[in-house]
Amino acid sequence: MKNPKFFLKLVSVLILFLTINACKKDKEVCTNFNEINDRQHISDLTTLNKVPKFLDTLAQYPQLRVSSIVDDENMIKMDCDKFAGNLIIFFDTYELSISKKDNYVYAGGDIKVPQNIDNIPLISSEDAIIKAKSELTFPSCVNYRLGLFPKYNEITDITTYTLAWKITDSKGRVPFVIIDAKTGLLLMKDDGVRDAQ
Repeated sequence: MKNPKFFLKLVSVLILFLTINACKKDKEVCTNFNEINDRQHISDLTTLNKVPKFLDTLAQYPQLRVSSIVDDENMIKMDCDKFAGNLIIFFDTYELSISKKDNYVYAGGDIKVPQNIDNIPLISSEDAIIKAKSELTFPSCVNYRLGLFPKYNEITDITTYTLAWKITDSKGRVPFVIIDAKTGLLLMKDDGVRDAQ
C-alpha cells in the first residue's frame, strides 16, 4: 500500500459516516392523510341472525352502525356507533344484549340522535391536522373524520353537539385529537399513555 495514512483516513471517515447514519431514527414521513367517512357495519352481522330483535332494531334505527359483537356462553351483545345523517357522534354509543340464560334483554344508551345539525366546517381538515400535530405527536400517518362531539351539561341535563374533526393515528385509536370544526379550538386529546395503578 503506497499511502497508509490516506487509507486510514478514508476508513475512519467511512466508519464515521456509517455510524452517524446508523444512529439516525427513520421517522415515517407522511403526506398522505386518510379521510374516514364510511357508515358500513364494522362487524360481520351473521351472528345476529340468532337474535331477530337485534336485526329489527338495526332496520328500525338506521342511525346505528354495529361496531362490535360479543357471542359467548352468557350472552349475545352488539355495540353500535350512532350517526346523525352521515356524521358519526364521537363517544356516543348504543348497546343491546340478550342473556342466553333467561333471554333478558338489556339496552344501554340513548338511541336518539340530534336533528338539524349544521354540517359545514369552517376549519379545513388540513388546518385541523396541523393543529392536532401541534398538540400531540403521531407515530405514523393520520386518519381524520368529521363528526359530532357531544358536550353534556350536568346542570341543565342537556347534551349539545359541536361539529368537530377527529384526528387519529392511522395504526390505532390513540393518540387522537378532536378539533372544533367551526372555531379550530381544541376540544379533547388523548396521547394513549396510561398511568400504571
